[in-house]
Amino acid sequence: MHVDGGRGGGQLLRTALSVSACTGKPLTIANIRAKRPKPGLKPQHLACVHALSDVTDAKTEGAALGATALEFNPKKIEGGNFSWDIGTAGSAALLLQCVLPPLLLAERKSGISIRGGTDVPFAPPSLFMERVFPNALRRFGGKIEIKVARHGFYPKGGGMLEAKITPVGNLEAVEWLEKPDGTPPSATILAAGLPDHVAQREKKILENQIGSVAIQATEASCPGNVVFIQRDELNAFTALGKQGKKAEAVAQEALDAFTVFESGTDAVEAHVLDQMLLYAALAQGESRFRVSTLSEHAKTNLDALSTLLNTRHRFENGVLEVTGKP
Repeated sequence: MHVDGGRGGGQLLRTALSVSACTGKPLTIANIRAKRPKPGLKPQHLACVHALSDVTDAKTEGAALGATALEFNPKKIEGGNFSWDIGTAGSAALLLQCVLPPLLLAERKSGISIRGGTDVPFAPPSLFMERVFPNALRRFGGKIEIKVARHGFYPKGGGMLEAKITPVGNLEAVEWLEKPDGTPPSATILAAGLPDHVAQREKKILENQIGSVAIQATEASCPGNVVFIQRDELNAFTALGKQGKKAEAVAQEALDAFTVFESGTDAVEAHVLDQMLLYAALAQGESRFRVSTLSEHAKTNLDALSTLLNTRHRFENGVLEVTGKP
């Protein structure tokens, strides 16, 4: 398989590596992250290469910081117990999502421990990984348990994500056309190393529309803040705090995303959809999702999956259809 890494960023790299590991087909990827301000492999990307090398006993060439070309030649998928340290605040969730597809196809159960960032920009946050991602994956037949042993925020990281994975052999296509019914929405405010009034101000904003709001204080290597709104078992909305961003703005950001989704016709939230596309492509049969628009991230991923797995997709009348592997 040959991939032009200049057509996307780190997600394209992770998708290509996961597909190579799942299929056993050698991968050559050039122009890695070519359009980014600092092209090439960063520590979080290199960690994915090393992790998948462990999982598949792969031979690699070009696996070095800053490299813009890589060859990855996987062998048999091996389940078991693994421990990886990204070494920075790079997302532990994204590394887990990179190694998860092949481990679902392994012959034995796996236990994983990943040290890095658990709540960092441009990546699924810890509460999503614990409370939503396993439910979404279960719709495809995947089985995973996720626990955050320690939270880690940008810029220091130092968090710990743990997972137990049960192989399933084959993934199943899904019909995701209706918003799930369930209990009223709830919210959790995650706060580490911050004055108490920060979470209280966020709670005041959320209570206008969300009946149940909990504050979860935690310890971490550096201060951090997350507002997490869970609509149902499959859809959630998140905003990250950062220095200089008012608490009210953080809470309102998550609340606005929830309100837009609630008033629309989408059955699946955009970020959740992005993370499910690879499983739809690996499943046998046609998966269907009701979603009003496709993000550029989703379009890039769908095009890559069409090339890598010879899958098909069609987006028409608010429904995305993904036909999985032959």
